[in-house]
Amino acid sequence: ALQLLTLHANPFKCDCDTSWFADFLLSTPVQIPYLSTHLHCEYPESQQGHNILSMDQRSCQDIYGSLAFLVCSILAVTFTVLPLLKHLYGWDMWYCLQVLWAGHKGYSQLAGTDSQHHYDAFVVFDTRNQAVRDWVYNELTVNLENSNHRRFYLCLEERDWIPGLSCIENLHNAVYNSVKTVFVLSSGSDSGETVNGVIRQAFFMVQQRLLDEKVSKIYTSLSCAFSGYTFSLL
Repeated sequence: ALQLLTLHANPFKCDCDTSWFADFLLSTPVQIPYLSTHLHCEYPESQQGHNILSMDQRSCQDIYGSLAFLVCSILAVTFTVLPLLKHLYGWDMWYCLQVLWAGHKGYSQLAGTDSQHHYDAFVVFDTRNQAVRDWVYNELTVNLENSNHRRFYLCLEERDWIPGLSCIENLHNAVYNSVKTVFVLSSGSDSGETVNGVIRQAFFMVQQRLLDEKVSKIYTSLSCAFSGYTFSLL
């Protein structure tokens, strides 16, 4: 078995990564000549010339403990605050990022074939909701298009969109060929998500149209409850 271990005159590194070596020197039964006099630290510079046995083990524990506390605190705040911010402001942040990204990419108004307005309003609603469909076709359309005073020409997705064109092309034509855009949003619906993809895309396109036509960002939004639905005119 090993009985004598000569270590003096070696450039030892004395930091927290090698703190275990000082514990080994103090606990080993092997005889080590000049242990307390000639075993000096060479690295780092702050420990240069100090005896290797003079390393303070508690300082390393304090460093690792503080680092662990800092990491745990950051993780706790991250996994607590981020979901809360996403729940409260997720939609707003996502929309702002989309607007900034569109501006960065240089997106602008699509070139339309005819700038003249063919419709008084483009009606956007959830076509999957049967109650909304019935209200739009049986009440809204009847009262506006068949009125004895003034007749409005409405653009409806299922009725007036051109077959064969993509959804985004039909949506662009409907928004830019209409004077106004009407959003019919159901409240308290049990049929799933209230705002579907077409309604969201229409909202973004209306916002883009407002920016393209240099309209003030402060615009009038008329909302009123009617037969259990929200009628919003932009």
